[in-house]
Amino acid sequence: MIVYADLLVGLNSILNYLLLSAAGRFAAMHGKLWRRLLAALLGGFYALVCTLPGLALLGSLPGQLVMAALMLLVSFGFGRQLPSLGFWLLVLSAAYAGIVLLLSKLFHSGLLLLGGSVVYPVRARALVLAAGSCYALTSTVLERLGRSPSEQIVPATICVRGRCLHLRALLDTGNGLRDSVSGEPVCILDPEAARKILPELKDLSLSDPTLVFQALSAALPGARLLPYQAVGVSAGMLVAFRSDYLVLANRVLRKQYLALSPNRLSGGRYELIAGGDLGWYCR
Repeated sequence: MIVYADLLVGLNSILNYLLLSAAGRFAAMHGKLWRRLLAALLGGFYALVCTLPGLALLGSLPGQLVMAALMLLVSFGFGRQLPSLGFWLLVLSAAYAGIVLLLSKLFHSGLLLLGGSVVYPVRARALVLAAGSCYALTSTVLERLGRSPSEQIVPATICVRGRCLHLRALLDTGNGLRDSVSGEPVCILDPEAARKILPELKDLSLSDPTLVFQALSAALPGARLLPYQAVGVSAGMLVAFRSDYLVLANRVLRKQYLALSPNRLSGGRYELIAGGDLGWYCR
């Protein structure tokens, strides 16, 4: 069987990019496009190197795990979400391998071991189609099994006074916080994320909404105190203000209200809560 180096590298790079993008989505990690492309290309050349004489050992399971970890580091950097990213990449890779194996059985194409790796003698178009099928399958099945129907974590971007911050947002349709005047849904922002985008809060405790309001009222003319109720809080106040815009699950929401939480949200697992209508709108 003739193996073309450019086809092997190109095809594996495309598949790696799809798998990395899907893993990032399920782990609610943005990552930069150029970093995912670089990692995908790195994996493509790894597939080629594994076919060279004397280097088949690189294609063994330990070598594949090391390369997978390296690709994740290149794509998303080192952080607390790395284990989650690794889990999703392994699940997606296993699902993809199963789909391709099924295709090979259906079309009687067989499998070929080359350099310790499996090479599937089917058309490149079929492989890419299988990767897309894997993405759709995990989107509709695995994601729903792993999360509550009313809760989902998605990537988000907030922009305030020209400063933008990428973070993770929880879509919680059970959260009914709204502006008491306009009736608009209000998102809740983690205090650590708020300090990153609002320098006025850097050395200020958010437990006293009056002090927070005084600190922000000059910089954010639209800031206001928002009454709220929660478990253990019969009558509280949150400082709320309008963002330039909020990108939530690839939807742009302009002049979206954000309220500052006095406490961390779920220990930092996510930094924003979007509730009510926004939770359904952005699904």
